[in-house]
Amino acid sequence: MDLSAIITAVVAVYGAGLSTYILIRNYREKRRQLTVAFSNGWLTFGPELSKFMLFITIANPGNRTVTINSPHIKLPDGKSMFFSKPMSDVTFPYELKEGKNCRVWIEMELLKRDLIEHGYTGNVNLKAKVEDRTGKLYKPKKPWKLNLEEKFD
Repeated sequence: MDLSAIITAVVAVYGAGLSTYILIRNYREKRRQLTVAFSNGWLTFGPELSKFMLFITIANPGNRTVTINSPHIKLPDGKSMFFSKPMSDVTFPYELKEGKNCRVWIEMELLKRDLIEHGYTGNVNLKAKVEDRTGKLYKPKKPWKLNLEEKFD
């Protein structure tokens, strides 16, 4: 093989690799992206702290606005807990702009009481899920472990 054939092959491989990279990057930029995460803490609106809360945070790290419905909690037995009137910083359905987030929260004691009334005991793994307008479901990487024997007041 002569030098020009080797250079041509190297340039062709480089061009194919660069084209593939650009194609993948463009696909990732154009697709809908949401992250869903659990956290806990207190609301800090007003002069006093709220009761202890479980937060579900939905963030949009992508480059497109995504319309989302109210999140729900998936229980270990496959049932779901929906929020009919969620306590949130937005109203659902909500257009979540790129680079923004929103939260839904529930008092830990109320959540704990509801789960106990429905027969759950001990440690319960909860999974948050949120659906966009196209029907795609988003969920956190890890479930939230809630100890129903713990006191949250």
